[in-house]
Amino acid sequence: MATQAKAEDRLDMGFAIHAAVYVIVVGGLFYLNYTRNPERMWVLWVAGGWGLGVALHAFLTYAPGFREKSIAAKRERMEKRENRVEMRQERREERQANRNATHENIADRMSESSSDRPPTI
Repeated sequence: MATQAKAEDRLDMGFAIHAAVYVIVVGGLFYLNYTRNPERMWVLWVAGGWGLGVALHAFLTYAPGFREKSIAAKRERMEKRENRVEMRQERREERQANRNATHENIADRMSESSSDRPPTI
């Protein structure tokens, strides 16, 4: 069952990953831009555009009114996923039970038919 704490952790982890990837990628691009073409700092466009996305993500993750909505939405998605996983597992178990029953049926028929035949030399 998806709990409030798990949903909050996932929400925080999502933002942390987004921010970390931003820092690593923009840092690498800055290094490339500075070493290859320092007179034309195109990396600032990337940093600014993506930075707005990270800032919006931070706002939606940590602003009080939006945080509750985000947590509720995350929890709902987690519960739907858990339900899908449970349904898949049930279908998998049902298919395996059907396979086992089919194999047992075939084995029973083979043992019945083999006892009816005379031995071959």
